[in-house]
Amino acid sequence: MTKRFQNAYDALVKGFYNGTLEKGSCSACAVGNIVRHAEGLPVIIHEDGCDKVVDRGIYWYGIILFIVNGSSVFYEKGIGEKVEALTGYNPSDIAKIEYAFESATKIERSISYKNYSESEIIADQYNGLMAVMDVLMELDGINDPSYKDAFKHHPELELQYA
Repeated sequence: MTKRFQNAYDALVKGFYNGTLEKGSCSACAVGNIVRHAEGLPVIIHEDGCDKVVDRGIYWYGIILFIVNGSSVFYEKGIGEKVEALTGYNPSDIAKIEYAFESATKIERSISYKNYSESEIIADQYNGLMAVMDVLMELDGINDPSYKDAFKHHPELELQYA
């Protein structure tokens, strides 16, 4: 296992269980959690849907302007290099990770979280995380499905699939 995989894995497990993982949130998406964890900073979730986070860390809002067909378009010059230095993942890797999470989840926080139960949201996030784990393991040549097991023990997820 590589250091970058371990750090990303730790960030995603922490985000999933601490409630700081959300689709549609620049600072709390899968990549947001990985970057903030690598910075040693907490993930900040904004109730108004605005993710303008200015603190000791990278100015995250607008760093990845958008992901198109698995490719990232960076808003600010040099941000991709900063993210790579922190996480070990280059812009192409970051795009694959984010695309996997955003594509595999259906419930977007800022638009429709209020229309779903916590169990439904957790199950949706779980689906996104399984897609992200596939990408992370592929990037590092890891063929050990037991890494996915850590996400199966969320109380809300267990209620949904009990």
